[in-house]
Amino acid sequence: LVFLPLAFVLIRYTAPQQSSLRLRSHGLYNHALPTTAAAPTNGASEGMQAPPNATAAGLAVGAATQTPTRAALQPVAAELRFTAASISCAGATGSPAVRRLLSLSLYAHGCAPGATIRPCLYDGYTFFARLHGRKPLKWNAAPRIYRILARRAGYVVCGASASLEHAATLIVPSWAIDLRMELAPWQRVNRLWGINAVAKKVELLRTLDTHFGANGCPFVPTTYAWAQLHSLPNWQAVVRAQGRWMVKSSKHRGEGVKLLTAEQVIELSRTSSPSALSTTVVQQYVSSPYLVGGHKFTLRLYSVITSAEPLRVYLHRNGFALFASEAYAADGTARLSVMTNAALNQKASHASSASANSGANSTSFARGGHNDGNGAAEAGSKEQVAAGAEAAAASRLELKLPPEAPRWELAKLLAFVGEMRTGRAADVWRSLQRLVLHTWVAARGALVSAMQRSLKEHSVAGSHQFAATFELIGFDVLLDENLKPWLLELNASPSLKVEAPDSSDAVVKDAMLEDMLSLVDAIPDTALPPEAALAFLADANSADSSNGELGACWRRWRIGGCASCPAEDELVHLWRAAAERRRAGGFDALWPSRDPEWRQLARNGGRIDELLLAWLDAPSKCGVAESTPQCVTEWWNALLCPSKSANAT
Repeated sequence: LVFLPLAFVLIRYTAPQQSSLRLRSHGLYNHALPTTAAAPTNGASEGMQAPPNATAAGLAVGAATQTPTRAALQPVAAELRFTAASISCAGATGSPAVRRLLSLSLYAHGCAPGATIRPCLYDGYTFFARLHGRKPLKWNAAPRIYRILARRAGYVVCGASASLEHAATLIVPSWAIDLRMELAPWQRVNRLWGINAVAKKVELLRTLDTHFGANGCPFVPTTYAWAQLHSLPNWQAVVRAQGRWMVKSSKHRGEGVKLLTAEQVIELSRTSSPSALSTTVVQQYVSSPYLVGGHKFTLRLYSVITSAEPLRVYLHRNGFALFASEAYAADGTARLSVMTNAALNQKASHASSASANSGANSTSFARGGHNDGNGAAEAGSKEQVAAGAEAAAASRLELKLPPEAPRWELAKLLAFVGEMRTGRAADVWRSLQRLVLHTWVAARGALVSAMQRSLKEHSVAGSHQFAATFELIGFDVLLDENLKPWLLELNASPSLKVEAPDSSDAVVKDAMLEDMLSLVDAIPDTALPPEAALAFLADANSADSSNGELGACWRRWRIGGCASCPAEDELVHLWRAAAERRRAGGFDALWPSRDPEWRQLARNGGRIDELLLAWLDAPSKCGVAESTPQCVTEWWNALLCPSKSANAT
């Protein structure tokens, strides 16, 4: 890897009225050791003996220039406590281990030559497109991302002559992650290797089929790739058995989606070449959706994945319910009654809104209500009662029903469901979380394989030695009349264009993007992050080293039976997981998790995965999302076995 010449990190603790003692480096950091150590606490220092020269008040040491003996260092490494939140770094010498542990927050606060930098955002869409002769398509979220980064962290756009290694954050096309981009761990890039395994319709189907096998995916309607459908010996009978199908091509913004009858699907096979249908899927139509005001809707959820191995995934607590602009017609004769894509419905929704404001009772017509002149028929009466209940619930929540409202925030839709079906809002949210997590678990194998192939081509040992990757994915989900969620498709680089300027559209999208950029450390901390204490603790625990790598240690991980010392990749992923939790904002961490159901669903027994679960389970007075130097020290000590003699691993 080509790394920026980054600095050796100095982490300093200054105890009141005490001098500090410079320790020799063990390959991670030059640092100053606190001259006081807090008294052992139950569990954290199990089996430790106080050193001969230690007192109840702390560890007695000599002058600031003295180097402590290993006998004195051993208990210090085990019992280290931070009694002040101030952590600082200063330039010294470069080290591979330091560069690999650096976060953008550390780098931005002067843990590199040149002190504090002004980060820049790299526009990879334009650069890579020109370099490889592609059309320079833009992700419509990129300008919004830049505005947030400029406002929150003083970002500028990287100049045309800037090289990749100078960019703090890179926004690049999906295919660019497979190029030989030589990036350092302090950088952030908005791509994850192998994401097409879920972001492309045919590949998503293949990924889910591989994971779930012959029983099929329980939360996706029956779906076939076109070639897969045609390989069935009785494929026409299969098509006719379902009646109506959603046929989806690779086109975007709803243009490639059609609702067809069985005979129309069969006719399509006669009039189209196999190559033209190679990216097409045929999906069973869910004919009984949950309706609001007589209108069909789909949910747009926002999920961020920051690592495939170990898996770390998040789901934002807000999103959107996108309404069809016309009242639902189960036969699909009116396309805009079954299509919920915002771009397709935007113009129609304005026309419908004008009609509604002119006095038309669209809700009663939408529900099939009618008046025969002698009073409402029984069916129509039931529909009118339901419509009245919906109108009352919407009024209590200060919501407008469709078609007057083209969309609702997800949080408001869930509140509405809770009004209409008492107690079901929490169930729906839980089922949505389950669907998102299960999708990522199904994709994990494909994502890890793609990551390993690419890192091997980069001659990089692991993702901890590369930039911190992340990917924002839009999940499109349909609720049926029983409130069961059905996954329709996933979208990489989901559209974040403001489709409804007079709604909360922009507010929700900007808040979600800001939470994402904070979560992935693209917006640096205003002070050095508390996770920096990990570097100090790991260095103090290291009894020996060579060539800047971790060697022997005083205390080993509890997981695995006290057999191994903390390794570089483990420390990096622990650091990143802790920082992400602390900075997650509106994102809920789905994995790793303490939740028993999620553990049964997602646990894979991987070593770092188990380490992160042990971190969540570590006894501590601090909450999982809390992260101060004291908290970091607490769970660090809880993860380690009692100290023994330092033996090389």
